[in-house]
Parts: sequence; C-alpha cells; structure tokens
Amino acid sequence: MSAPYALIPIHLDVLFCASHQPTAEPRINFDRLPYFDGQLDRNTAVPYLGEEIQSIPFRNDQVGLKKGLHLHWHLPEALTRSQAQPMLYFREMKKALPEEEAAKVWDWLTKKEWIYPLIDGKLAGILIDPPQFRAALPEAAKELRSLEKIRELFLPRNTQFPPVPNRWIIVKRREGAPAPEKVV
Repeated sequence: MSAPYALIPIHLDVLFCASHQPTAEPRINFDRLPYFDGQLDRNTAVPYLGEEIQSIPFRNDQVGLKKGLHLHWHLPEALTRSQAQPMLYFREMKKALPEEEAAKVWDWLTKKEWIYPLIDGKLAGILIDPPQFRAALPEAAKELRSLEKIRELFLPRNTQFPPVPNRWIIVKRREGAPAPEKVV
C-alpha cells in the first residue's frame, strides 16, 4: 500500500528580470530576524517581534530584485486559515453509557451521518453543528433514548488557558559573551 498524498493547487507568479530592478521595500523583512548562518549568529540584538521586522514607511533602502527569475507562490485561501473539527471519542461515550449501548449509539450516529469515523471505533469527527443537534434531538430521542445522555459530548468545548503575564524578560545566552536582556 502506498502512502496517501494530497495534491494542493498553488498560485505561482514568476517574474524574469534581465537586469537589477529597483523596487519598494517589502512590508516585512524576515532577514532582520535573528538566525544562525552556520558560522555566526546574525541579528542577535533583535527580539522576535513583528514591529522589529516591519519596514519603516518612506525610508529608501535601495532595495531591488537581482537579475534572474523570481518566484512568488501562495496557497489557496482555504488553506491559509486554521479550522477546528470537533471530535467525539468512543471512550467518552462509554463513560456516559453502558458499552453495548454506546456501540449501538455510535453505529446509529454513523448511519445518520452525524459523525464520521476517523479511527475505526475509537475517534470520529462531529459533522452536525450543536444547533442542528439540539433541533434534531427530540425526534432522534424517540428512536434512541440514550441520545439525551450524550448531548454534552456534542457541545463545543472551550479551552481554558492559564493566565500569563503581559511582560516578558527575554535573555539570550551565549558562551563567553554578556547576556543581553530585553523586556517585551
């Protein structure tokens, strides 16, 4: 069996420059971020902040495109945004229902296309939105009495993040050199 592949269309722009072409500076210059070039640390005094790599308006840095081919590509819009797919674990259903009944409900939900099994018998993606689930629940409960017990499993879950400080001290350590500190 071969590995699964995903073919993703990309948009590609190509620009050929026969000679050096002066251009406007890019809005964000990633070359200003700290990096290691294989021999030396570069831009060590620059913190990893967006404002440090943004261009300064109306500054003329004499940037340009060198002679040759320049490629610019980007992904389709749908792939540049993250999406969260709610999941339903069979073990959660077994906690709410007896195992035989949980298996019956799991099969019923799959047959009705409310869930899509991802890992056979263990994990499924929830295909029905919570409002749709609530609207369909009274009629479905006639068919399957235990459905009301697992209603909470279909509700969106909020992630609780711990409180974090809004100030950070960044210390960059380097052997034999003083450690510069920055408050961010």
